[in-house]
Formats: sequence, C-alpha cells, structure tokens
Amino acid sequence: MTRKNWNKEGAKRIVYILKREIVCNQRELERRICEVGPDWWRVEPVYITGGKRMLIDEEEVNVHYSEAGEFYSLSGANKKEVDKYLKEKVDIYKKFTKLSQREKKLGGVAEGVYGKAMDTAENVVIHGKTGEVDTINGKVSRRTIDGGGYDKLSDTKFGVEVKNIREWAYPDSWEVWKALQSCAELEVMPVYIARQIAYPTFKFFVEIGAIGYPTYRQFWDVALKDRLEDVRVKFGFKDMVFPVEYPVGKEDRPLVNAPTKRDIALFTRTLPKIAQEKAELFMEQKDVILKYADMGLGKEKCIHPKRGKLFKKYHIEAFGHPFSY
Repeated sequence: MTRKNWNKEGAKRIVYILKREIVCNQRELERRICEVGPDWWRVEPVYITGGKRMLIDEEEVNVHYSEAGEFYSLSGANKKEVDKYLKEKVDIYKKFTKLSQREKKLGGVAEGVYGKAMDTAENVVIHGKTGEVDTINGKVSRRTIDGGGYDKLSDTKFGVEVKNIREWAYPDSWEVWKALQSCAELEVMPVYIARQIAYPTFKFFVEIGAIGYPTYRQFWDVALKDRLEDVRVKFGFKDMVFPVEYPVGKEDRPLVNAPTKRDIALFTRTLPKIAQEKAELFMEQKDVILKYADMGLGKEKCIHPKRGKLFKKYHIEAFGHPFSY
C-alpha cells in the first residue's frame, strides 16, 4: 500500500477514536491505534501523523492548543462536551508531563530492570555501573550509555541503551543516534531497548548490525502509582507498570515483577545467537555512523527537516540509496 493510502487508513482510525474519546492528543491516538487492538487495526505512528494532517487540512478535525500541547477533536463534535473533555485531559496530561520531566528515577527504573536481566544471565559479564557506562575495555565514549557487557557464548562485547519514553523509536531519531554514536566510540554492538520500536527502525538495525528490543511497557516508580492512575485510565496508557519485589499477598501493591522471562531471554538466548554476526557488521558501519552523528544526527538540537535530510544523506553514503520501507 502507498504512503498516501496508509495515511488515509490512519485518518479513518483517528475519526473512529475521536468519535469515542471526544478529545485526544498525539500520544493517546498512538496508544489507541498503533499499540492495542487486533493487528489489522494497527498502523505505524507516522501514518497517524499523516492522517491527522490530512484531516486538519480538510477541516474535519480541530486543533486545540494548550499548556499540555496540541489536542484534537472532530469538527462537528458538541462544543460543550469537547470543552469538558479538553479541560480534564489537559489538566491530567500537564501533571503527567511534569512527573515525566521531574522524575529522575523514570529512566533509572527501566535501566534497573534490564541491569538485573543482564545480571541474571550467566553468560554475560557486566561492564561498569548501570546507567553510567562510558568506558569498555579501554575505549571511551563522550556520553554514557545505560549498560555494557560481554557475552561469553558469542565472544562479543555489547552496549545497552534503555529508553523509557512514550515516543516510538525511529531510524533518524536523536535517541537512537545518541546510542549508536556511543556504541561506535566504544566499539561495541548496540542493544537498543525501548517501549516501542517502529518497523523501519528494525529494518535499519538489520542494515547496521544492531539489536532492537521493544519492552511494550513504560516503567515507573511504585511511589507514583496512585498519582498516575488517572492518566492510565483517561489516556489508555495501560502499559505503565510499577516493578517491585514485594511478596505476593500485599494487595495494595502492584504485583508486576521485572525482569520477565522474556527480558532475561534477550541476553541468554537472542543475543548469543546473533551477536557475533551483528557485531562484525556494526564494526564495518561505525565510521560512517560516527561521521554523521558528529554532523548532527547525534545532537538533540538537530531537528526536522534538517534531521531527515541528513539521515537521507547518511544512508546514501552508507548504502548507495535512500532509506526506504
């Protein structure tokens, strides 16, 4: 199917969700359309963005600007109902955004989960302290990564980056390139762990020799569970979890244990099977990756459209053609 047709599919789903939920922002649309429901219903977030632009241009969807960002409603919706839902959701999302920005432990909770998964894997030798790795076997990175290790079964060094954010990981995103830059400097194979990873990113990782692992969860400190219940319900963020190790039986505590068997299997099964081949490929690609990371892809301030153009230039130099999916 063409991109235009995919955008139309995204638009159809947006209309359906807005009829039901009245007011949504981008993250809620992504959650309700891209992440839950049957496979035939789901589309990539890029087509939600495309479909949304299409609906706005055709004046079928209204944009509401707020302190919590943009929200959307159908043009023909009841104004009083829209105003009611908008106020409620803006207030909730403002609180959620502030907690996301201020809660320093947000990333640390996820890093701890996968640090424990690595520690559980008998085939892995851990390098450095979780969340603070900038040196592996004498190689130094300008920025830290979240973990480093050596897989004894495949004789492979690897670096781990954990992203615990709502945004999906895309091939040209700064978060992805920050990790690639650090792993290239450390000369280790990248293992990129994120809540959601888009299909094009998996394709890109195949090209360059990296491993992508979607957690399908966003980890939070258990102390914030009650304060986040309204955003879980109103925005559908049911993938927010609060990993703890309290004994079963304390009904007032969430019984979500981490890491899971799947998390541990990333290091005990998946990694040993493919790490050596991946690492060899990444070593071949690391110089051109470093070149374009330094040119801007590894810098947070490099934004679209410049970032997209630079990624296109990178891919042509690295592979002889623009990236496609």
